[in-house]
Amino acid sequence: MKHLYVIFFISLFVWAYLASAQTIKPKDSVLLAKIYLLDIQKSLSKKQERQQKIVMLESLINKGKTLDKVFHRSQLSHLSRSFQFILHSLVLYKSDLKIAADSPTERQYLDGNIPLLLKQIDDFRTSNQ
Repeated sequence: MKHLYVIFFISLFVWAYLASAQTIKPKDSVLLAKIYLLDIQKSLSKKQERQQKIVMLESLINKGKTLDKVFHRSQLSHLSRSFQFILHSLVLYKSDLKIAADSPTERQYLDGNIPLLLKQIDDFRTSNQ
Protein backbone atom coordinates (compact mmCIF):
# COMPACT_ATOMS: atom_id res chain seq x y z
CA MET A 1 0.00 0.00 0.00
CA LYS A 2 2.93 2.31 0.74
CA HIS A 3 4.04 1.94 -2.90
CA LEU A 4 0.66 3.18 -4.09
CA TYR A 5 1.03 6.34 -2.01
CA VAL A 6 4.51 6.95 -3.40
CA ILE A 7 3.24 6.50 -6.96
CA PHE A 8 0.33 8.82 -6.22
CA PHE A 9 2.54 11.63 -4.87
CA ILE A 10 5.05 11.30 -7.68
CA SER A 11 2.16 11.49 -10.13
CA LEU A 12 0.87 14.65 -8.48
CA PHE A 13 4.31 16.23 -8.67
CA VAL A 14 4.70 15.38 -12.35
CA TRP A 15 1.17 16.53 -13.09
CA ALA A 16 1.86 19.88 -11.41
CA TYR A 17 5.05 20.22 -13.43
CA LEU A 18 3.27 19.41 -16.68
CA ALA A 19 0.39 21.74 -15.86
CA SER A 20 2.87 24.58 -15.44
CA ALA A 21 4.29 23.71 -18.85
CA GLN A 22 1.44 25.36 -20.71
CA THR A 23 3.72 27.89 -22.37
CA ILE A 24 6.15 25.25 -23.61
CA LYS A 25 7.49 25.51 -27.13
CA PRO A 26 6.45 22.75 -29.55
CA LYS A 27 9.90 21.18 -29.48
CA ASP A 28 9.84 21.02 -25.66
CA SER A 29 6.35 19.55 -25.55
CA VAL A 30 7.44 16.87 -28.00
CA LEU A 31 10.36 16.03 -25.72
CA LEU A 32 7.94 15.72 -22.78
CA ALA A 33 5.77 13.43 -24.88
CA LYS A 34 8.78 11.28 -25.72
CA ILE A 35 9.67 10.93 -22.04
CA TYR A 36 6.05 10.10 -21.27
CA LEU A 37 5.93 7.40 -23.97
CA LEU A 38 9.16 5.89 -22.66
CA ASP A 39 7.59 5.85 -19.19
CA ILE A 40 4.61 3.96 -20.60
CA GLN A 41 6.87 1.38 -22.19
CA LYS A 42 8.85 0.95 -18.99
CA SER A 43 5.70 0.70 -16.86
CA LEU A 44 4.03 -1.84 -19.13
CA SER A 45 7.09 -4.08 -19.12
CA LYS A 46 7.11 -4.30 -15.31
CA LYS A 47 5.63 -7.36 -13.65
CA GLN A 48 2.94 -6.03 -11.31
CA GLU A 49 -0.17 -7.14 -9.55
CA ARG A 50 -3.41 -6.21 -11.32
CA GLN A 51 -4.36 -3.51 -8.80
CA GLN A 52 -0.89 -1.93 -8.99
CA LYS A 53 -1.15 -1.90 -12.78
CA ILE A 54 -4.52 -0.17 -12.61
CA VAL A 55 -3.15 2.56 -10.29
CA MET A 56 -0.09 2.99 -12.52
CA LEU A 57 -2.29 3.25 -15.63
CA GLU A 58 -4.52 5.83 -13.94
CA SER A 59 -1.45 7.94 -13.20
CA LEU A 60 -0.18 7.61 -16.77
CA ILE A 61 -3.60 8.51 -18.17
CA ASN A 62 -3.75 11.68 -16.06
CA LYS A 63 -0.29 12.72 -17.22
CA GLY A 64 -1.27 11.96 -20.79
CA LYS A 65 -4.36 14.16 -20.61
CA THR A 66 -2.20 17.10 -19.51
CA LEU A 67 0.32 16.44 -22.26
CA ASP A 68 -2.45 16.14 -24.82
CA LYS A 69 -3.53 19.70 -23.99
CA VAL A 70 0.04 20.88 -24.57
CA PHE A 71 0.06 19.12 -27.94
CA HIS A 72 -3.12 20.92 -29.00
CA ARG A 73 -1.66 24.29 -28.06
CA SER A 74 1.46 23.52 -30.05
CA GLN A 75 -0.44 22.82 -33.28
CA LEU A 76 1.21 19.43 -33.75
CA SER A 77 -1.82 17.68 -35.17
CA HIS A 78 0.09 14.93 -36.97
CA LEU A 79 1.70 13.82 -33.71
CA SER A 80 -1.29 14.67 -31.55
CA ARG A 81 -3.57 12.21 -33.32
CA SER A 82 -1.21 9.28 -32.72
CA PHE A 83 -0.73 10.43 -29.14
CA GLN A 84 -4.50 10.49 -28.59
CA PHE A 85 -4.88 6.95 -29.94
CA ILE A 86 -2.24 5.74 -27.50
CA LEU A 87 -3.94 7.58 -24.66
CA HIS A 88 -7.30 6.01 -25.60
CA SER A 89 -5.68 2.61 -25.73
CA LEU A 90 -4.33 3.12 -22.20
CA VAL A 91 -7.85 3.94 -21.01
CA LEU A 92 -9.23 0.79 -22.66
CA TYR A 93 -6.40 -1.30 -21.24
CA LYS A 94 -7.14 -0.02 -17.73
CA SER A 95 -10.83 -0.68 -18.19
CA ASP A 96 -10.12 -4.22 -19.35
CA LEU A 97 -7.90 -4.84 -16.35
CA LYS A 98 -10.68 -3.72 -14.03
CA ILE A 99 -13.09 -6.20 -15.61
CA ALA A 100 -10.89 -9.16 -16.51
CA ALA A 101 -7.27 -10.22 -16.39
CA ASP A 102 -5.29 -8.79 -19.28
CA SER A 103 -6.00 -7.25 -22.66
CA PRO A 104 -3.67 -8.60 -25.33
CA THR A 105 -5.27 -6.47 -28.06
CA GLU A 106 -4.62 -3.14 -26.35
CA ARG A 107 -1.21 -4.29 -25.20
CA GLN A 108 -0.26 -5.23 -28.78
CA TYR A 109 -1.49 -1.87 -30.02
CA LEU A 110 0.61 -0.03 -27.43
CA ASP A 111 3.68 -2.21 -28.02
CA GLY A 112 3.44 -1.64 -31.76
CA ASN A 113 2.50 2.03 -31.93
CA ILE A 114 4.54 3.63 -29.16
CA PRO A 115 7.83 2.90 -30.99
CA LEU A 116 6.34 4.35 -34.20
CA LEU A 117 5.36 7.57 -32.44
CA LEU A 118 8.77 7.76 -30.76
CA LYS A 119 10.37 7.58 -34.20
CA GLN A 120 8.06 10.32 -35.51
CA ILE A 121 9.00 12.48 -32.52
CA ASP A 122 12.69 11.92 -33.16
CA ASP A 123 12.21 12.82 -36.82
CA PHE A 124 10.31 15.99 -35.87
CA ARG A 125 12.95 17.03 -33.36
CA THR A 126 15.83 16.53 -35.79
CA SER A 127 14.04 18.36 -38.61
CA ASN A 128 13.45 21.41 -36.37
CA GLN A 129 16.97 21.84 -35.08
